[in-house]
Amino acid sequence: GSEDIPIELLLKPVQEIEMSVRSAHCLYNANIVYVGELIAKTETEFLKIKRLGRKSFKEIKELLLAMDLQVGTFVSKEHLQHMSDLKRGFI
Repeated sequence: GSEDIPIELLLKPVQEIEMSVRSAHCLYNANIVYVGELIAKTETEFLKIKRLGRKSFKEIKELLLAMDLQVGTFVSKEHLQHMSDLKRGFI
């Protein structure tokens, strides 16, 4: 679970990860701002994101793997709430 992942990594903005414009736009439109939110999503949840197809999902999975992370990781409610609070402060 996320308790082994440094909070700095969970709070890393997704926009700091180099990825295709299409994938970045899909995540932005789905309001996924932080790595912690990204890894908390399951494959099923990813594939429900508008315009995010299998190719983009594969790219995201590979980028996360390069950071030693994977989709479908348990992220505590407290961490997810913290990310949500941070986003509201910036919007």
